[in-house]
Amino acid sequence: MRVLDFGMFDYGAVSYDACKFWLGLEFLKQDPMLSGSVLTAMQDVFIRSYGLVRPSDPAFRLVQTRYMLNALLRSIGGARGGWWSAIYRRRLAHFCRAWLLEFAGCGARNA
Repeated sequence: MRVLDFGMFDYGAVSYDACKFWLGLEFLKQDPMLSGSVLTAMQDVFIRSYGLVRPSDPAFRLVQTRYMLNALLRSIGGARGGWWSAIYRRRLAHFCRAWLLEFAGCGARNA
């Protein structure tokens, strides 16, 4: 069982700031025009340099869950942009959905 409390967790928290930047790079991996391996290397350098938090930390995962939910809702809710934007939004929605299902313990069997 997992309990998420977003009420008191916001800007300024160490995990919040690190996760926001790290996830920005993670979401960019869904753009087929960008190199996933370069973005992964950037994430690795950033998180090693940041030093205070790791993606496996519970507070980081809390922020990550919040951003995944927001990104999923944004990607399925907006029809702005052209066809390239639509491709990116579809890929992002699939990525976020799969991540959230895995987080909830429903992973591969429902994806």
